[in-house]
Amino acid sequence: MVSELAILNLQVLASALMGYDYFLSDSLKEHANVAARDYFRAEQEFLDEKLRAQTTAFFKVLPVLLSGTFFALMCWASLYLMKVVGEVTGSLLGVLMLALIAIFFLFGAMKGLINGLMEGVLPFTFPVLFRFVTSFLLFSSKGAIAALGMLFLAASFACRYINVLHYP
Repeated sequence: MVSELAILNLQVLASALMGYDYFLSDSLKEHANVAARDYFRAEQEFLDEKLRAQTTAFFKVLPVLLSGTFFALMCWASLYLMKVVGEVTGSLLGVLMLALIAIFFLFGAMKGLINGLMEGVLPFTFPVLFRFVTSFLLFSSKGAIAALGMLFLAASFACRYINVLHYP
């Protein structure tokens, strides 16, 4: 459960960031927006470098992901054939052989998919998410500071929904 005080703090911070332009002169507002824009551009360049490095790592792991996917499909096909053989022939030996084949393919799929996801896909998640956030902040028409306030407001709404869904 997210405390009501934390949600209130998020909403106060969001309102301050979204409404800062009402309290500042145009020159101060422009100076603040330039400083925020420069900061988020630097962060975005760092994220781009990280994403380029991770892209090369992903392409090294891609064969492992593809083989894991192939093994998962073969496991599914073996289970389907096991069902068909069991219904059509009633052969217990055929069903057991297909079950062993399915288990072999399942272990191969788990190893390939887990390694591929851990080394190739999951390291992309945070840099891509933060790249999206910095792009939103940089290309907002009201400026990066007001857009940051919008993100805090969205976070407060998400916390409210978490509280309602998990603790009705």
